[in-house]
Amino acid sequence: MDGLSYQWYEEVQHDDGYVYREKIDGATENTYTVYNVTRRMNFTCTVTDIYGNTADERMTATVDNNLEAEAKDHMTGVSVEYGKDAQLQVTVSADNMEGITYRWYSHRLDQNTGYWERDEIAGAESDTYTVENVTSKGTYICAVEDMYGNESEVWFDVSVLNHLTVRAANGEALVAVPYGEDAQLQVTVTADNMDGMEYQWSKRVYNEEYQYWESREIEGAVYDSYTVENVTGLEEYVCDVTDGFGTTAGTSFTVTVDNNLRAEPKDGKDTVYTPYGESAELAVTVSADNTEGLKYRWYAYVKNEEYGYYDFEEIEGAASAVYNTQGITERTHFECRVEDVYGNIQYVNFDAAVENNLTVRPADGLYEVYVSKGDSVTVSVVASADDSEGLTYQWFRRVYIPEYDESYIMPIENADSDTYTLDEVTESGEYECYVNDKYGNYESAAITVNLIGDLAIINGPDDCSVTEGEPAQFSVKATGAAAYQWQYSKNGGRTWANVGTTMTSARTDTLTFTAKKSYAGYYYQCVVTGEDGTTVTSEPAKLTVFSAFDIVSASEDVTAAAGESVIFSVEATGAVSYQWRFSKNGGRTWTDVGATIPSARTETLTFKAKESYDGYQYQSVVTSVKGETLSSFPAKLIIAKSFAVTRQPENVTATEGESVTFAVKAVGAVSYQWQYSKNGVKWTNVGTTIKSAKTDTLSFTARGSYNGYQYRCAVTGEDGSTLISEPALLSVG
Repeated sequence: MDGLSYQWYEEVQHDDGYVYREKIDGATENTYTVYNVTRRMNFTCTVTDIYGNTADERMTATVDNNLEAEAKDHMTGVSVEYGKDAQLQVTVSADNMEGITYRWYSHRLDQNTGYWERDEIAGAESDTYTVENVTSKGTYICAVEDMYGNESEVWFDVSVLNHLTVRAANGEALVAVPYGEDAQLQVTVTADNMDGMEYQWSKRVYNEEYQYWESREIEGAVYDSYTVENVTGLEEYVCDVTDGFGTTAGTSFTVTVDNNLRAEPKDGKDTVYTPYGESAELAVTVSADNTEGLKYRWYAYVKNEEYGYYDFEEIEGAASAVYNTQGITERTHFECRVEDVYGNIQYVNFDAAVENNLTVRPADGLYEVYVSKGDSVTVSVVASADDSEGLTYQWFRRVYIPEYDESYIMPIENADSDTYTLDEVTESGEYECYVNDKYGNYESAAITVNLIGDLAIINGPDDCSVTEGEPAQFSVKATGAAAYQWQYSKNGGRTWANVGTTMTSARTDTLTFTAKKSYAGYYYQCVVTGEDGTTVTSEPAKLTVFSAFDIVSASEDVTAAAGESVIFSVEATGAVSYQWRFSKNGGRTWTDVGATIPSARTETLTFKAKESYDGYQYQSVVTSVKGETLSSFPAKLIIAKSFAVTRQPENVTATEGESVTFAVKAVGAVSYQWQYSKNGVKWTNVGTTIKSAKTDTLSFTARGSYNGYQYRCAVTGEDGSTLISEPALLSVG
């Protein structure tokens, strides 16, 4: 850095219209002060080293006027019918609006030089410009200048309205073919006027010199289809279509080798909890037709301290299917990118979190509260955790945004405790409290506030199943109701008729009547009327009527290992005797189960499975007091292989505080791990604070916050392979 010299220059426009650099005497330091700035001024500093090398840095000094120009209503793209005029307009803001000037230009490609040029449009000196008789696409620029020489530009694209769309034929934008074979790409084009369509295919390539991706046109690829020959890896292609008016639209394709690459968290563990400060093991399971040369790259989602945003940062040295994190002190997001030899990539996301067993539920289990119009109401939650120090609360309200036709939860200012009070309630609404612990874990509980004055159906009716001659009952619960009218439908809900007043309950909130066989399959709904005459209609509920002699339910297919107990059962009304039978040939012929099996003539058949029974079908013939017979639907016995889940967990309904049990049965299992999910998509291991979490039967106490959770079991065999059971739903009422 020795011997550097500096010289500053000012750019000055002369009478001949050209701008010249004029040397500033005495300006020979690395800084230069411009005094009394009243207009935009450009300067250049030339730095020279002891070897005579020079470098220039250009700088601008101007009056800060906050000049901003944009297209009115953000309409930078304007399409009009062929031959019509297009109106362009800019909106300008500045601290000082005096002396604002406008210049409009057309932007065109010079066919001789190959460069884009701008031609000033004579007389176009206002904030609007009309493009007359639009017959092709054109680009226009409005240059706005304030009195200090600051400029702001707005670019417009004007085109003929033709509704041009381009998409991959049959929606196949990802084309995977066997290694070395050809891939056929094709586009489907629609437009009001299809005349003069031109096609150009390009390939996306990486420009090594300038370090960016660019599209390079493929010579001769000017049709609606293109064949990529000898596919050996992942490549990207683009088809641009230009209509007869100069408007261009395009779509892209990805071509790759069909390798069936799949990657997912091992054992479904995408969230891994670990004690504070300890490492978390993250692992992926990968399958592919060709697993040679698989590459693993792990990333942590971290904050860029320089720019203040979060992004994925590659973890040096993390290049296998398993990554052991550093000590976890807060919830951290990770991603594993698995790439095969053909360039196909799968992304697997993980969360590593401190195990703290954070739960949240509404106080007193009140998921819904009711309030009169104009009154106040307080909603509250109860949070628990192993370490509850530093818990924070934030309440949100669900708000409907008409512009997007969606509802979003919006934070409520200053609502940051475990309770929130709504003053002078005027409408119903949904509120949700998010609780965060100091480790970054969060849970939430939602509470619905119902306005009693509002006409609304809260619940009901439910489907009803009864035996012929028994009472059938449908109920509805509503707020703001002044009258009720029950209706029925014989045709699945296509048409409805009022229940007559011969049924005294037809105009109450609970409809009760004696079921007849002819009513089977009818649907019932209730029309509820408010004080102001408005009405709401409940969801329909179905009536199922069993005959005095009828089969109500029967077992489905059963999977069991050889030597295990097998149970088939049937439920029937009016039955006096049962006879189970089996078929070895898919139901063509049947044989009675012999009396050597004591349960052969009961409603529940039980016996030990044998390998030779694989594929047998079983059904029960039930007999009424009149000697009538009915046969249950056949159910198949499947003999499980050496490692299989033979019995799935079942849905459970419980009240808060009750004990809940989920069970799974498997052959060839060496370990179990229960998992839960709040949404059926993201699964988390049940922590070891629940002692049964790693057994075949999960037991715990139900909490209101668990309502809607799903549970499943990851079962591991002797060879380390894993089977996942079907999920089961927990309903806490």
